[in-house]
Amino acid sequence: TLETGSSDAVVNYSSGSPGTTLTFNYTIASGQNSSDLSTSALALNSGTIKDAAGNAATLTLPGSNAYSMSFDGTDDYVSIADADELDGMSQLTIQFYVKWDSYPYSTYGKGVQVLEKWQTASANAVGAYSFYTHHDADMFTYMVQTQNNQLGINMGLSSNMSLGTWYQVTGVYDGEYSYLYLNGVLKGQVAMSGSVASTTYPLELANQNGSATTFFDGNIDEVAIWNDGLSAMEVAALYNSGNPLTASTNSGYYTSSISLKGYWQMNEGCLLYTSPSPRDLSTSRMP
Repeated sequence: TLETGSSDAVVNYSSGSPGTTLTFNYTIASGQNSSDLSTSALALNSGTIKDAAGNAATLTLPGSNAYSMSFDGTDDYVSIADADELDGMSQLTIQFYVKWDSYPYSTYGKGVQVLEKWQTASANAVGAYSFYTHHDADMFTYMVQTQNNQLGINMGLSSNMSLGTWYQVTGVYDGEYSYLYLNGVLKGQVAMSGSVASTTYPLELANQNGSATTFFDGNIDEVAIWNDGLSAMEVAALYNSGNPLTASTNSGYYTSSISLKGYWQMNEGCLLYTSPSPRDLSTSRMP
């Protein structure tokens, strides 16, 4: 059903099966209107739509997922105060969506810090984890520091992520290996051991870090942190063929919502998850 005002209407299936997108159509009649043409404007009328893996359908209207955090590449960044739940864990998963408006190396000859819980320093910096690009190469890296190792996984930036396109980035550490995924596909892994370093640094998005970096130019959305190493099947399930699942709700092969410690959807405020219930987590946006 579709919310169309005082009385709702039944929409008609048009096409899509057995693909990843189902299309329904309905011609809005005179006098029908709604101020809530969003995800909640659609309902399955007690039915279900699931894929072969058991993932529930994502109900969206065109343009309904329009919210994200935009950064101008000049001086914008977000700083989230340190919290015990955000590092020091034996296993870790970090996931976010990113859209690039420019490539920092080819445009400025500098790198950017997309997401980090890391020391601000020009050299010999330490921290818990970081997603960044290089000042001297067209390369994207996921770095984790544990009690025993500080190791990163690299992939080409422009060869894997086009400008103006959304990508799901996932970094996993399961206590034995660190993994980097892009849109649910494994891009690299490295053997590691020990617990993730415990730091007092804030969690930051898009900030400049040292003289070799500049500010990130683009958009970031749906930042999630778990104190668990998600499996490859869970990472793929969350990507859901480009129709992402909500990290706070289990669905299909994704069963780790109880391990979610931080979840910033950008359109519903910022929450720090401390099981069994979330509490508010303040953020600061600069400038």
